[in-house]
Amino acid sequence: MDNTQNIEARDKTIFSNCSDCLNPGTLDRNLFGLTYPGGDNPKTYGGDWSYQYNPSFQSEYPAIGHDRRYDNLKTEGALGLFTDTRAIGTDYKFVAQELKIALNPFNGAISMDKKLQEYLVLA
Repeated sequence: MDNTQNIEARDKTIFSNCSDCLNPGTLDRNLFGLTYPGGDNPKTYGGDWSYQYNPSFQSEYPAIGHDRRYDNLKTEGALGLFTDTRAIGTDYKFVAQELKIALNPFNGAISMDKKLQEYLVLA
């Protein structure tokens, strides 16, 4: 493996010659610069969806679970949201988890602007 093309980012080595490795150029491309809530999730260098990246914000974790459940149903995006009745439970669970994070009064780690983002992610 030729390591001369590796990228150092966020104190981690990203192996650019690995088709199964996370492509860092696909991070932070969704709502509010987040990685998972939205339709443009991270991909590997080979172009497959990837859940290798651990996000910094709690609001992103429900989106990971939501997307994995969509993957299990073999549905995706707005088409799945509006036409696949099997996905209703997944969508309800996502909304409930996001609200739980946004409304938690003991969650001091989330600032008011992040709480606002929680509500807007749900909108």
